[in-house]
Amino acid sequence: MNGRTVTLLGDLLNGRTVHSLVTLLSFYSVRLNFVSPPSLAMPDSVVAIARKAGIPVYQCNSIDEVLADTDVLYVTRVQQERFESEEEFQRVRKTYVVDHALLARAKQDMIVMHPFPRLGGEPMRRYSFMCHNNN
Repeated sequence: MNGRTVTLLGDLLNGRTVHSLVTLLSFYSVRLNFVSPPSLAMPDSVVAIARKAGIPVYQCNSIDEVLADTDVLYVTRVQQERFESEEEFQRVRKTYVVDHALLARAKQDMIVMHPFPRLGGEPMRRYSFMCHNNN
């Protein structure tokens, strides 16, 4: 992990996994990017953990600002149950979509960690991956 740039994308306010991941990554020599809508930004207390460990942290609202430098993209889903109104949820739910167009602009060897889409509220049961080895 040392020397890598890790970008956390999505609901960084409510995602317990990203809070724990920042604590873990603080033991490594990494750079962290936090990409989220302003209303779902990483809590200051979690940002402080990384900065106290000497980890460079960059916060923004656009994945395009950091995508070219990202080695690992960790995506969190926007959790509908965390919103007080349907309108608020609808405003941010599709802010970030990881699709072929986004991946085409990324490093060829970027690692994507993603909870994958849900269909009708249920997680997808089957996934299809096309993998190849460039060696």
